[in-house]
Amino acid sequence: MGGYKRIQQIIEHYNLNKSSLSRELGYSQNSTIGRIINEKREPSRKTLEKILKRFPDLNYDWLVMGKGTMFKDKKCNLNEKITLFNAGGVEASADEIAAYITQNIDNLKENKFIQLLFKSEGQAIAIDILTNKNKL
Repeated sequence: MGGYKRIQQIIEHYNLNKSSLSRELGYSQNSTIGRIINEKREPSRKTLEKILKRFPDLNYDWLVMGKGTMFKDKKCNLNEKITLFNAGGVEASADEIAAYITQNIDNLKENKFIQLLFKSEGQAIAIDILTNKNKL
């Protein structure tokens, strides 16, 4: 999905239009946002930075690269979850963690800890380990 479509999704989600989003981002006219959408262009780095600053709940990877979900994970990111598991201070249930891992498996495979765990234990056992269903 192109950057212009993600801008359209932001407009729809926040019940905005091109003009109101432009104002939210500090543009005096809607020409920047209008051109992105009307001409199906990629937003500039400056525009992306303004969007992320104004809407901090948006997922950077989704906005910039079209990867993942529109919004950041509300609880915590994977590295925080792993730290919580390792420290024994789990804030999410094992089922929530397992579902998160299963849904985001492709992105998680980039995490060095996950790579090592998958390599040494296999994916199914790794998920069990991360959810405390199986101890190392």
